[in-house]
Amino acid sequence: MIPAEIDGKEVTSIRWAAFYGCSGITGVTIPHSVTSIDGYTFANCSGLERIMVDEKNLRYDSRNDCNALIDRKTNMLVFGCKNTVIHDSVTSIGASAFFTVAA
Repeated sequence: MIPAEIDGKEVTSIRWAAFYGCSGITGVTIPHSVTSIDGYTFANCSGLERIMVDEKNLRYDSRNDCNALIDRKTNMLVFGCKNTVIHDSVTSIGASAFFTVAA
């Protein structure tokens, strides 16, 4: 789980390739405070099986437990994992959404 605060400061963004290649990550929960996630954040995380978003997050969601990170405003699937189910409300898929996701 990514914390909503670190050293008393709210976590509002996750930087470019922050977890790139971390094959030991099996699940991630995005806190309510995150409003910006850069590209390739979870790219090459071959062990990633579950993506959850705090229900209070106003920018992103993981609707109907689809195991994907979806931008609420654009309905774009930002990042998926090997257990992602693409919800029918998704209108586009980001360029690096499934970058090197192992089956």
